[in-house]
Parts: sequence; structure tokens; C-alpha cells
Amino acid sequence: MGLWVNVTEDSNLTVAGIVPLSTTIYLQTGWNLVGFPSFQQDYTVGNLKVAVTAERIEGFEASAQPYFLRLMLDEDSLQTGFGYWVRVEADVDWIVEVS
Repeated sequence: MGLWVNVTEDSNLTVAGIVPLSTTIYLQTGWNLVGFPSFQQDYTVGNLKVAVTAERIEGFEASAQPYFLRLMLDEDSLQTGFGYWVRVEADVDWIVEVS
């Protein structure tokens, strides 16, 4: 699950629970807001595009008003706990290994 929260000052959102070995994210045709539920530091936008045949992936950019989004490049790494907008042409399952 991805969350897009507009805060007025620096904040932390702490999530607690049991970490699964993998997570299946069900992407539907069109735009999907997803979180990156993995501790893999070398997982890139290019890896995601190959895994789900994504057309476009956008991520948070504080200076990109009014929507605070930027087009992610294939070499950009996905960050644990960050949210991303992913556009796919057809329904697909994205299976993410946690580590």
C-alpha cells in the first residue's frame, strides 16, 4: 500500500509488524500508488519496469509543484518505505522479495 500524506513540518510515520519474506502487490490497469516493501538497496526502476511491464513510474520530488512528482529514471533506486506511482497497461501481480 502506498500513502501520500501532506504534512506541514518534518514528521515520522512508524510502522510496526512482522516482515514477510515477500509481498504480492496487485496492480490494476492504469495508475497505482504503491509502497516499496523491501530492504533491497539495489532494486531499480528498471527492475520494476521489467517485472510488471510498467509504462511510467513517478516518485516524490519536493520542488516539483504543484503535484510534487518527477518521472523516475531506469537507474533510480527504489527506497524502502517510499511510495511510487506506477502505470501499467494491464492488470499484473508484482511479487517483491523483502531482502
